[in-house]
Amino acid sequence: MTFRPSLIASAVLICHAPAALSAGAALPVDVALDPDHPALFNRPRVTVTVCEAAPQPGSMTGCVEVPNVLLDTGSTGLVLSAVALPRGAFLPPAPHAKGLPRRDIHYCGRFRSDVVWGHAISAWVGLGDLYTTRPIGIALLRPLPDDRPSGCRPPWATGDNYSVNDLPAGINGILGVAPSPNTCSLFRDGLCPTSDDHAPFYEREHGRKRRDKGGWKPVVPPPELELVNPVAAFPVGANDGVVLHMGALGPAEHKAARATGTLHLGVEAWSGELFPRPTQRIDLKNPMRLLPATIDHPKRASSCQAAAWPDSGTSYIMAPKAFSVSMPAKGPASWSLWLDSNAAADAVVRHGPYDLRFVGPCGGSGTGSRRAAVETTYKSGNVLLLGMPFFYGRAIAFGIAEDPRKVLDRAPAPGFLMIGDTAADG
Repeated sequence: MTFRPSLIASAVLICHAPAALSAGAALPVDVALDPDHPALFNRPRVTVTVCEAAPQPGSMTGCVEVPNVLLDTGSTGLVLSAVALPRGAFLPPAPHAKGLPRRDIHYCGRFRSDVVWGHAISAWVGLGDLYTTRPIGIALLRPLPDDRPSGCRPPWATGDNYSVNDLPAGINGILGVAPSPNTCSLFRDGLCPTSDDHAPFYEREHGRKRRDKGGWKPVVPPPELELVNPVAAFPVGANDGVVLHMGALGPAEHKAARATGTLHLGVEAWSGELFPRPTQRIDLKNPMRLLPATIDHPKRASSCQAAAWPDSGTSYIMAPKAFSVSMPAKGPASWSLWLDSNAAADAVVRHGPYDLRFVGPCGGSGTGSRRAAVETTYKSGNVLLLGMPFFYGRAIAFGIAEDPRKVLDRAPAPGFLMIGDTAADG
């Protein structure tokens, strides 16, 4: 997921019970297509319910419904703006409160040019009519303290020139449903790193005296506070991943300046209906491995390799300038995107309801801006970020990987993708 600079979310709170969904294990997705409102433009939004205690059938006691949460297939875990919740709700336990845990743990999520920071707490999470079978770790975004950890910054930030908790206006949080089952499963042995510039979690080390705030220490969080992909904690049958199904855009969607889709919970349960023809299952080498793609220059005989990823949390497609993009011959069909060879580096070109971002030549160096060089580089390759425009007219499944800490006698099964063309459905 990537963000553009914007104001922090304006909280909108709706406190009624979620409407019953006919399919049960599915919920609606809403996307604004009005280019005059760039904060919400091309950003898929869903409604999430969080509960302080185990939810009871037919009751919303202790639960809050939070609308306008960004659906993000490029991150893992649920983070919510604290101002989207009633004052005093879901407060973490005081570090020195009698009989309560003394650990004061915060989450640092690093994105391209932003960070999110907030208290790590436990809560039951609901999507549509389904709730997690246990409380899971989520983060409540709060102001970054003055004595913030020096390592909680974007990977390429210089100085303090980056945004903190800068959600697009009108977005109340981020629902991360990438194939990783939790935030730490991306790392070796399923353990979060504790080096200051990579640690996702920090603990406040309180001093002995009440006025002594202490400092921040990178830690491996306890399981109940680690950010978990909520889908991985759903009941069996809905806990193996999600399918984001978006119809193709047509005159009606353009006129209404709105697109709709469905987030289906459970890949196997929906695969027969959403992928009626044989669809290749693309196994990932780890829960967040970027897919190989070939980038061919449209006007000269040259090509290079790129790392591609479908990321619904990004409102545009980001690709190297002046290249056409297609999957390798042995990969899934119908992956194609032609870019304007005349576009300037770092330019954003609007095509109807979507943006195409051109970020420098293949290789990420030599010409173009420094930012372009950084944004097209992913280790030894280049990033092809397939943002929300790529999802229209497709059903894309994100299968959840096994947690490496729960598989001791073999390598954990990786996550996977399936990409189907649904343009004919409308």
